[in-house]
Amino acid sequence: MDRPVAAARRQWQRAEQIDLGAIAAGDVIAILGLCFVFAVAIRTSDKLDENVAARGAVEFSLRSLNADLEASVARRTAELNRQTQLMQLILDTIPDGVIVCDRNLRYTHVNRAGQQIGAVDRKQTTVGQIADSYTLWTAPDASPLGVEQWPLARAVAGESFYDLRLLLRDPTLSHDLWLSISGRPLLDESGELYGGVIVHRDVTEQRQAEAETANARRLALEAASLRNDFLSNISHELLTPLNAVLGMSQLLLDTTLAMRQREYAETIRSSGELLRDIVEDVLDFSHLSEDRFVLEENQFDPHDTLERAAGCSRAGRKSAGFGSGWCPTKACPAG
Repeated sequence: MDRPVAAARRQWQRAEQIDLGAIAAGDVIAILGLCFVFAVAIRTSDKLDENVAARGAVEFSLRSLNADLEASVARRTAELNRQTQLMQLILDTIPDGVIVCDRNLRYTHVNRAGQQIGAVDRKQTTVGQIADSYTLWTAPDASPLGVEQWPLARAVAGESFYDLRLLLRDPTLSHDLWLSISGRPLLDESGELYGGVIVHRDVTEQRQAEAETANARRLALEAASLRNDFLSNISHELLTPLNAVLGMSQLLLDTTLAMRQREYAETIRSSGELLRDIVEDVLDFSHLSEDRFVLEENQFDPHDTLERAAGCSRAGRKSAGFGSGWCPTKACPAG
């Protein structure tokens, strides 16, 4: 706009030098047109100056707003980085491995235990890349799991599970690892699926201890079964001649005997009956571990029981020159 203004001014200066008496009517009209153009140019120049000033003010305001926005973004970015670092520190303090992925099975968070237990590297960004190096098995003699059956893939598919036992194998590992894995899907604030998270723990030693415990229990059951068989067999072997002794002692008591002879025969019979009861108790003990032991409630005479117990040792004490006996008190109930 400066060029039209300059041209108008030059025309005006030339017009001032012209003799007005020699000016024709057409020239007057031309001069008036130039004056009008000059006035319009000056007004336009003023408007332009105002627009330039306004534009400068707007640009200054925009630069200020942009600086404030960049400062706000920088503060928020720094705060987000601090929160991310804090969350990573918290995750790294957890002794169990924690792995988080998005809906595309890309790893987003892996704590230190997750890297150590499963040898997971954060540079390996997808479950598929991990599956290319490692294999998961439900049992040593089973087939390896496909990627869609891996715990993270199942969590992203919307499945929740707890204490899933899987075997991790890799040629670079010194031994196979048994892992206890729990997982669930992750949802955002709107309820949409974000991804999945799993928590896994090395339970190899626990698995070995469980196997050793199971083996020890099996051996203990086998030993108990052999013991019970032995007790059952030996009890029957003892009862056979013992029943013969009791039978013969009863036949002896049915004959005519002197008082001392009858006392000896009674001692033989009572001692034999006591020994039979002990053998039967041993047999019942063998049934106890097989859940076949039944308690029975029977009445008995304490005086008779004590008398039989004392009679078992009376003959031997008499032969050694000692007398023996027992005397019940009022506290001893009678049958």
